Amino acid sequence: MEILNIKNLTFKYPQTAADAIENVSLSVNEGDFVLLCGSSGSGKTTLLRLLKEELAPFGERSGEIMFFNNPTVALVGQNAENQIVSDTVWHNLAFYLESMGEDSNTIRSRVAEIAEFFDLSRLFHKETANLSGGEKQLLNLASVMVTNPDILLLDEPTSQLDPIAARNFIEAVKRLYEETNLTIIISEHRTEELWNFANKVFVAENGRITEHKNSNDISDDCIDIPFGVKLFKVLNENGKYSPSIKGIREFLKENYKNDITSIEEPQSAGECALEVKNIYFRYEKNSPDILKGLNFTCNFGSITTILGGNGSGKSTLLSLISKINKPYSGKIHIYGKKVAVLPQNVKTVFTRDTLKEDLSLITNNFQRVAEELGINHLLDKNPYDLSGGEVQRAALAKILLTEPDIICLDEPTKGIDAKGKGTIQKILKELKNRGKAVIIVSHDADFTAEISDKCAFLFDDQIVSEGTPRQIFSSNKFYTTYASLASRQQFKNAVTLDDIINLCQRNGRY
Repeated sequence: MEILNIKNLTFKYPQTAADAIENVSLSVNEGDFVLLCGSSGSGKTTLLRLLKEELAPFGERSGEIMFFNNPTVALVGQNAENQIVSDTVWHNLAFYLESMGEDSNTIRSRVAEIAEFFDLSRLFHKETANLSGGEKQLLNLASVMVTNPDILLLDEPTSQLDPIAARNFIEAVKRLYEETNLTIIISEHRTEELWNFANKVFVAENGRITEHKNSNDISDDCIDIPFGVKLFKVLNENGKYSPSIKGIREFLKENYKNDITSIEEPQSAGECALEVKNIYFRYEKNSPDILKGLNFTCNFGSITTILGGNGSGKSTLLSLISKINKPYSGKIHIYGKKVAVLPQNVKTVFTRDTLKEDLSLITNNFQRVAEELGINHLLDKNPYDLSGGEVQRAALAKILLTEPDIICLDEPTKGIDAKGKGTIQKILKELKNRGKAVIIVSHDADFTAEISDKCAFLFDDQIVSEGTPRQIFSSNKFYTTYASLASRQQFKNAVTLDDIINLCQRNGRY
């Protein structure tokens, strides 16, 4: 039974020339699981917000959005912090029911049930400020589900989560779908876990949204192609792909030899750019240490990535490197002339009404960097009107224009599609080749494996392991890349798509 029908929907934001959504028509049935994928700025967030009346953006709109049987709609966004409305977990769960005027018995009963379903009872009396990013996002999901919505909208909910937290969140969403009659529409760049699970796939590109009837219908115009699809396309296994880890693992074992199991790694070394020696840091005098006895180094002409779970202290370490904060013990030696930091909340770097004005504050010669990052068409827009991926690239442009020697990037791929990641990867490698030191804080294991010379894993206030991406991700069993999970029984240190392809081609088929 149809629950949502959209006919010829067009939407334009104020003072913009192009439509954000153009002539979109689609249908969703009750109980559908819809995957909405596409590039950054393609209209995914706009569409989802138009479906949630209270959050619908202001602008020119035409066409029809028709709901049937008066369903209730809930939305969980990509920024976990933005939807936390109370200082404790239990009150956050109760807030929406209280605002709806439910009686205390109903509130207690529903909150208890939802806390048990999402395994939040252990956190029930905890302050929300002390939750990890994954816990906050799970709390956001539970807080909207306590109202028993008919349609759940999810706007890139895992974009700020580490790999383990992201998988846990997606599993919770899948469980909701399997055990209820909930209709789910989820926008995601991480499509591996969802492609086979969804019964409908919509692809957004330049404001147009089209439906792909099944996985065999996928083509290269879908930017966020699942890992398994990419692999089998390169290996010319047309129509035989399964995006699941198990499917890839079985395919490799049955079809490819493994006489050569490892990829040799080149040795690289450069002069020291930064040295962190035995630092201790806490935000308040009587609070626990956030970092404790931490040691860390990076070199010029290299890309170093700091990994770790949500709340492990990665961003705190960057704040010390950039001298925003100071350790109360230990030393930080910086050997470069200038350090620049791209913060996690990238909108804080903008102060003007248009992106062009903001970039002009640094230099009038910003055209080359703007072109490289693909933001030329955004120069006349207000930075606060850009999509998550667009504003991320715009902020990176502003940082690069300062010509720093040491570049610190806090989650630079957050909310960015595969094409945008490729652009950033190319630029960062160019910076490395020019002798710059690049330090990245990231949850994106796959991006990290492709770009890094060294990875440092932060846990329990310290760096607990360091090594090349192949050393780190091939030894990690859970916090690792999709490629490593899918190939480790066949190959020893394949951690990227290119690694698997390389070893398959060198070994040959049976």
